[in-house]
Amino acid sequence: MKMAPIRVTLKTFAQLRELRGVDSEELELASQTSVAQLFVQVFGTGPLAELPVAYALNHALVSPHTLLSDGDTLVLLPPVGGG
Repeated sequence: MKMAPIRVTLKTFAQLRELRGVDSEELELASQTSVAQLFVQVFGTGPLAELPVAYALNHALVSPHTLLSDGDTLVLLPPVGGG
């Protein structure tokens, strides 16, 4: 039995937002997609894959291994430098 795709809202900040060109977007994903898998789908496996990004799912910090569900909002929080 094929599972229905899920829809997730992705929000990005700082350099990740600059790379995407938008701060929020709706994505359609396969069910059982993890936070880490979504990151790779969106940003690939290049140097960004090494960036220490924090993940907030529906306002709570989560592990990259957390599975996404239909209607979730995932926020990618890259490190921010300041002086």
